[in-house]
Amino acid sequence: MLKYNFSNKNSFYLNGGPFIGFLLKSNFTNDLGKIDGLNNEPVETSNLNNKTDFGLSIGLGKTITINGKNSIFIEIRENLCLTNTSKNKVLGNGEV
Repeated sequence: MLKYNFSNKNSFYLNGGPFIGFLLKSNFTNDLGKIDGLNNEPVETSNLNNKTDFGLSIGLGKTITINGKNSIFIEIRENLCLTNTSKNKVLGNGEV
């Protein structure tokens, strides 16, 4: 991620760049266990998804200086995925 500060005096910044993600494990669960006869055990769904995800991130943040050595960063970030993460067909020929 690249970070751009608006000025040395201003503590607001923009950042952005690429990201890559790797799926380690995926489970499907439900909260319908109170209904008789339904199984609410987790179901392994890792094989239904692609293992790699790639995209772009952009964010806006503010640095709050506590003292000479410590700072807090508050940031809002949005990720835009550029790959289809599902191996299954989606209604309307869409992507997940």
